[in-house]
Amino acid sequence: MRVQGLLVLKQLTRCAPYLSSHEAAIFTTLIDLRGKYPTQSHVTTGIEDISDEFLASVDPTISIDAVLNILQPADKPASYTPPIQGWCMGLALLGKLVKVSRLERLEPEMGRLGRVAVKGMEAQDSEVRRICVDLCVALNKKIGDEARLFEEVLVGLESGIQNLLTYYFVKHRKD
Repeated sequence: MRVQGLLVLKQLTRCAPYLSSHEAAIFTTLIDLRGKYPTQSHVTTGIEDISDEFLASVDPTISIDAVLNILQPADKPASYTPPIQGWCMGLALLGKLVKVSRLERLEPEMGRLGRVAVKGMEAQDSEVRRICVDLCVALNKKIGDEARLFEEVLVGLESGIQNLLTYYFVKHRKD
């Protein structure tokens, strides 16, 4: 049944103008489903393909807010984390959305983005941390000021993790 639902959703994402204002519901569905399937599942590939297609047609600002609401729901405690694969997908989506956003449109969400990134970088799961590095690199490229990133956005991040991120920032500048 879920596979059939994904096929319908895939067809709907091709009608993107009709889906505006439904970003939150679609991202919730995709992240929730991604959290329920193992990495090797063929369904996983479908979920990721649909999210990539959908990302190409959404408003990044609205979508960032929707994904942040999924990863940090207002009705859950601060310690809440979604299932690992869903969390990974949410962080990956945020990284992609940050890359295509204008800095002035991101400014209102910097605090929330920073809290999610710090939580991801401090996670026990190595996959979450790996994907969160990509989000942090995207934030650094967008802000363009490493000091501001660590002082205002990634508040409370341990110095060892800051040093690791600095390494990745330098590495990605060369790319």
